[in-house]
Amino acid sequence: VEKYVADPANITVEEYCALIATYAFVPTTEDGEFEYENKTKDAVKIVKDAGGKIPSSLNEEVAQIMLAQPYPNARAYYYSSLISSFAGEGTEVYNALLAQYPNETDPFVIANLIYGASKSLGTDPGYCKYAISLADSEDYPIRYRVAVHLERLPAADRDVLVATGLKMMTDSEKAIRDAAMDSCGDIGGDEFVEPLNAILTDMEQVDAFLEPLTEDYVTLYKENALLKSKMRVL
Repeated sequence: VEKYVADPANITVEEYCALIATYAFVPTTEDGEFEYENKTKDAVKIVKDAGGKIPSSLNEEVAQIMLAQPYPNARAYYYSSLISSFAGEGTEVYNALLAQYPNETDPFVIANLIYGASKSLGTDPGYCKYAISLADSEDYPIRYRVAVHLERLPAADRDVLVATGLKMMTDSEKAIRDAAMDSCGDIGGDEFVEPLNAILTDMEQVDAFLEPLTEDYVTLYKENALLKSKMRVL
């Protein structure tokens, strides 16, 4: 922390950006995420514990600095940090995102862009077209995030959005199929009724859906029984 922040309790925007830019060196997973436990996360916690005020991802200066980072994964972290935020159309942050996203070529960055920025950029038809085009990506994390966030693309052409959702419900990866079904349910419309009924009447797919749920229930049941046994001993 000392290398980037002079006084954690009074951290500046520039210092904060320098600190989180070290996500550029945090290991990543095959699922297109940063490893959950990492030194940068620990450093940010130290700042918080010291009473430092962490700037919002919607802070214009934060957006300007982070979107200009030379390291792709630093930008990837910034995109991912927007997941709980909404940059309204016409705001400085919205315009900065709109100008930067077409320049991204790194698959890890794109996956996090779709994950974090779709809530804000989904009001732009151009972005929606871009995001939907990635449904055919060979990169699993990108396709998965498109499937998850289809319902966050309200400015997309309705027919294209529906066609994409239906196509992704037949993806080779089960997680993507499940995510697409959830998104299509949120989007809603008669166009999805027949395909979803067909899937639900396909017993192999029903079994594939229920199997992990059953395993989770059995595990929970065993853990509960063990806990009750320990309580009786106590």
